[in-house]
Amino acid sequence: MTDTLVPICGLYQNESTKTGRPYFVGYMGRAKILLLEDTRAEPGQPGWTLFITERPQKASGTTTTRPTSQRTSSRARQAAADAGRPFDDRLDDIR
Repeated sequence: MTDTLVPICGLYQNESTKTGRPYFVGYMGRAKILLLEDTRAEPGQPGWTLFITERPQKASGTTTTRPTSQRTSSRARQAAADAGRPFDDRLDDIR
């Protein structure tokens, strides 16, 4: 049997404005994916935790844009959010 990699979704890397730590977000169908680093993980334990929630509904008449690079500055993220980019999530209520 050959192991074939099958991509199921893309994730965008962002930086938390609260902690400065990286996190990843993306969509898989109607699910929103959030991947957070577990800074309290013990050796031998998973270092990342994957969260899934229902995808928020888009406001009618908006379009989305994709970032041109994997890492963007907070100013660039804010500009993209103002343009309707769906990955402008706040992480205040997570961890």
